Amino acid sequence: MTKETSLERVREAAGRKFGDIDVVVASQGAISRESILGIEDDDWEFVTAVVLDGVRRVTQTFAPAMADGGSIVNISSLSARLSMANLPAYSAAKGGIVAFTRVSAKELAPEIRVNAIAPGFVITPQNEDIYAEGEEKRQRIDERTPLGQVADREEIVGAAVYLSSDAASYVTGEVLTVDGRFADSAF
Repeated sequence: MTKETSLERVREAAGRKFGDIDVVVASQGAISRESILGIEDDDWEFVTAVVLDGVRRVTQTFAPAMADGGSIVNISSLSARLSMANLPAYSAAKGGIVAFTRVSAKELAPEIRVNAIAPGFVITPQNEDIYAEGEEKRQRIDERTPLGQVADREEIVGAAVYLSSDAASYVTGEVLTVDGRFADSAF
């Protein structure tokens, strides 16, 4: 396991002087584009260590500092519930985040609310190469998204702000899908 995925690295970040911690957004990411039969153990383990174990590490590290109340927002993915070829580790890890979010919401309540966001297609440094490969793929995704386009990262921020705010004070254990209604489209 690399240093980037270690609990020590998370604790090192937590040790910095942030002041009171009210909100934590766990949004670490890693991906492997291999088939279910082709993915190697080290790729599977890396993706699940960064994505799923990372959420656990963030929760275990920051939740004790939020004993007076707070909100944890985990970033899952639409791929947790869609069947998308060549993303078995990523999809499994993101699905694990959904389950972990719900368990955490029960265990940490009432002091801490824990929710997740399941974005659809969003342009990020992790996937911008796919959209750059050709206009055709991007156009297919845009056409299947009722709002007509792939999201930009900033379009996910509002959901995180809502789930972290007092406006969501009675929301915990939920997964908010932010996908331009792509999930209802034929994939």
